[in-house]
Amino acid sequence: MIIEFSVKNYRSIFDLQTISFLSTSLKSSIDNEQVDKNNIFTESDTSLLKTIGIYGANASGKSNIISHWKISTMPYMTYQVRVQG
Repeated sequence: MIIEFSVKNYRSIFDLQTISFLSTSLKSSIDNEQVDKNNIFTESDTSLLKTIGIYGANASGKSNIISHWKISTMPYMTYQVRVQG
């Protein structure tokens, strides 16, 4: 389970950038309560978002964050596949 992911000094990303999957205390309106139920996973006292969005201006590094995510998690994901089956 990934709770936070940080990138620094990778391609166009020089300063530390962090993506956090921790949910906040903000809640959807009563009309949209189902959104929170479908998108928040709770284990013990930790609440995590199942999905997030990355947005920003053109050429701001969004694709570079995803690229780094792929190369940094691939060895772990490959290991998990081999161990589990």
